[in-house]
Amino acid sequence: MDIIQIVLLMLVILLAFPAGLLLAHATREELRDGRRAFIAIITASLVIILASLFLGFSNQEKIFITVGMLSLLIIACISLKKSYAPYKITPKKAAAKKKRKFKKINAKR
Repeated sequence: MDIIQIVLLMLVILLAFPAGLLLAHATREELRDGRRAFIAIITASLVIILASLFLGFSNQEKIFITVGMLSLLIIACISLKKSYAPYKITPKKAAAKKKRKFKKINAKR
């Protein structure tokens, strides 16, 4: 395998980390709803990687399948991890939330 191909494949895998973080940041609201999908993607990626290693593919095909599935696996793992992280509430948002709650309590009286 040519050295340029190896460098490009490593670059694809390394770019999966910022892609996963960017995707998780851009779609915060959908992360909790997508937990099942992330687990399914992780499972499918692992199964495809293992199947490609044991089936009769050429070495170059195995590498490309593994790199592609590994990139998806990294993105899905980051998104799954971020789906369990609590949302950051700034002090300004917390004060506004407290003020709305106080107004609701006073409105009921």
